[in-house]
Amino acid sequence: ENYSDLNIGPLKPAQENEGVDFDTNKIVFKTPKKSTVRNPPFKLVVSATQYRRNRKYKVSIVAEEYFDSFMVQARGRPTDDGNTSHVGSWVDIPSIGAIIRCRQNPRAAVVDKGRPLKLGNLTFTWKAPEADVGPIQFQTSIALNDAYVTIASEPLTFNNFPSYVAVGIGQDSKNLRNMDMMACQRDDNTVMLRHYLLEDSTSRPYRHRQRIRLQNFDVDRETDFVWCQFQRPINPSDRFDLDLTQRLHHFYFWGQLDNQSMSVIPILPDSNRLFKSYYDFNISEVYNEIVFESGILDFHSAGQTLKRPFIIASLPLSLMIMTLSNWRASL
Repeated sequence: ENYSDLNIGPLKPAQENEGVDFDTNKIVFKTPKKSTVRNPPFKLVVSATQYRRNRKYKVSIVAEEYFDSFMVQARGRPTDDGNTSHVGSWVDIPSIGAIIRCRQNPRAAVVDKGRPLKLGNLTFTWKAPEADVGPIQFQTSIALNDAYVTIASEPLTFNNFPSYVAVGIGQDSKNLRNMDMMACQRDDNTVMLRHYLLEDSTSRPYRHRQRIRLQNFDVDRETDFVWCQFQRPINPSDRFDLDLTQRLHHFYFWGQLDNQSMSVIPILPDSNRLFKSYYDFNISEVYNEIVFESGILDFHSAGQTLKRPFIIASLPLSLMIMTLSNWRASL
């Protein structure tokens, strides 16, 4: 690639069609031509399919053979004048690389330093921008001999944390008929508690007529740890309330919210992300279930395994929901 039009300070290439060593400013290669190879021996691997504000992600060049030079960048929507926009910033790169400025972004792309070396697999860390900038696509140009190839990732969409973690209560552990559902929903720094009724596992949740109030919540911006607390009576206070003195199963799950819906309805997750209490029990009695197996929780009744410690605790008069961005949950 020709980097001569990029604002990289005093180390600009000496000639328009030649590359330089970043330290010696000596010419080390001539600008390669675009390759016509259909299946290049290189891949661009990204550690996520969505991005969030100020989060860090791994981007890797995976090579089946050595190459001579590279450039890696994250591109957003074209600017109003039709030029490429470079979004986010590169914060951790291999020692063989150098971060360069593109237009107004001082950490817009990574290039090699122009050493006469054979390069192989490389991994970079990219930090997402502070706001939603729309779909982002990573792109790398890799030069081998006298030709280069350009490889682009699948677009990453913005995830504004339109997610929830929920506890459900009901008698039907198989088909989830008439499951009462309390969902703690987070959208950035806003946390809400919503009450739903699920007719069965094939239906969508409907807003429950009875409102359960959110008593307390907190959001840790550094870890994205979120917790919320609510309280409901054991004995039904009206004809719409649930009788918690009955023996009922508990369900624990998380998922995404349907932002296309005017009322923002939770989307039920796949069955492998819906966990059930081993027994049906009376919540008015103190009940605790903490199951670890080599640091991994195993729900024997559902035959499912959550790959992180998972704690279930139900106490009289109150339930507490907590979650992390990677969906470790405690209820």
